[in-house]
Amino acid sequence: MATTLRLPDDIDARLTDMSTVSGKSRNQLIIEILSETFDREDAAAEADRIFDKLMARDAGLLERLADA
Repeated sequence: MATTLRLPDDIDARLTDMSTVSGKSRNQLIIEILSETFDREDAAAEADRIFDKLMARDAGLLERLADA
């Protein structure tokens, strides 16, 4: 699917520099950057879910430790 992306001049220049240095197309770099960002967001959401589960499971223990 084609998408038009309008970038500020400074970001466009950095993307062009990255493309030149890496030997990858600007399109490939954008795909990689977005994929990495989505992966980080997914990992953060999973960590939050696990943290919430542990906090609910161990709430009593944490209260006893706080009172000790």
